[in-house]
Amino acid sequence: MTSLRDRLHAQTGVLLDPASTPLGLREATIALAALGREAGGVDTLMDSPPASQGTWTANGMALGAVYAARCIVDVFRTTRFCAGLHDAVAAARQRFQGPIRLLYAGCGPYATLVLPLLTRCSPDELQITLLDLHPKTLRSATRLFEAVGAQDLLAEAVCDDATAWDPGARPPFHVGVCEALQAALGKEPHVAITHNLAPRLAPGGIWVPESIEVRAVLVDHAREDDHSLAAVGTDRGRVDFGVVYDLRAGGVDAGREVVVPGAEAWGDEAMLLTTIQVYGEHRLGPYDCGLTMPVRFPDGPAVLPGRTLRFHCDLSGKPGLRYEQA
Repeated sequence: MTSLRDRLHAQTGVLLDPASTPLGLREATIALAALGREAGGVDTLMDSPPASQGTWTANGMALGAVYAARCIVDVFRTTRFCAGLHDAVAAARQRFQGPIRLLYAGCGPYATLVLPLLTRCSPDELQITLLDLHPKTLRSATRLFEAVGAQDLLAEAVCDDATAWDPGARPPFHVGVCEALQAALGKEPHVAITHNLAPRLAPGGIWVPESIEVRAVLVDHAREDDHSLAAVGTDRGRVDFGVVYDLRAGGVDAGREVVVPGAEAWGDEAMLLTTIQVYGEHRLGPYDCGLTMPVRFPDGPAVLPGRTLRFHCDLSGKPGLRYEQA
C-alpha cells in the first residue's frame, strides 16, 4: 500500500509541475483533500451549519475548520499559492543561513500551502510555525504533519488570533504566508494579519502574497458574462478607472482616489477586480479563482460619471473596501 507520505509527494509534485494540465491539477487537489480528511480528520464533505462557518474577530471572519478545508479544491488558488510559497522558500534559502523559519498564519486544518514542502525539505532546511485561531484546526494540521512523517519540520503550533499575535522573543521569521481573504479584501482579516505580522519578518524576509491590487472598472454585462471568452487577456469591454487599493507587505498599503469615467464611457455597472501577485511568476488574475472574481461596488454614494471617489480599507468588524466622494 502506498504510504501517505508517498501520496503527498506525488500529488504535490503535480501542483508544482508547470506542465500539469488543468484536469491534472484538479485531480491532484481532490486527492490532497482526501489525504487531509484521512490524516487530519476534518471532512470537507461534512455538512456544516452557518453557525460553525467560523469566528468573528475584531478584524473579520476567521474561517472554521470545515470551511477552511474546502478551499483546497479551488484549483488555481491552491496551485499558484503552493508554487509561489515553494519558490519563496527557495529564494529565502539563498538569503539566509540555517533552517528557514516559516510562519503560516491562518493555516487551516490541512496546512494546504506548505504541503509541497513537507516531503521536499529536511528539518535542517525548514522549520514551520503554524498559527490559527481554532484548536480543532491546529489539531488536524498537527496530525497531518505526523501522518506524513514531517513532524520534525513543525517548530510550533500556536492557537491565537493572527491579527493580534505577538511572536515575543522568538527569532524573526524568514518567510511568512497568509491567505485569509476573499475577493476585494472583504469579510476575512487578511489585511489586518498582514499589518500585524509582515513587519515582524527578518530584514530581507519574504511575505506571501507579495501584493494584492484591487481596481475599479465599468463592465458590460453581456461581455462580462460571455463564458466563451477566455478569462485572461481577453478584451471584455471594461473601462478601467484605476487602482483603488494596493496592499504590499513592503510598506505600500493605501487606498486611492479615482475619477469615475465620463458618461460617454459608461457601462452597465461599476465593479471591483482583484489581482494577487503571489510570488515571482505566480499570479492570480480576474476569474482565476474565487479570490479574484469580480464583485459589486461596496455601499456608498452613487457612482456617477466624473465624480472623484476616495477609497480606504475598513478593518473593524466586517472588513472591506469603503469609499466616499472626495
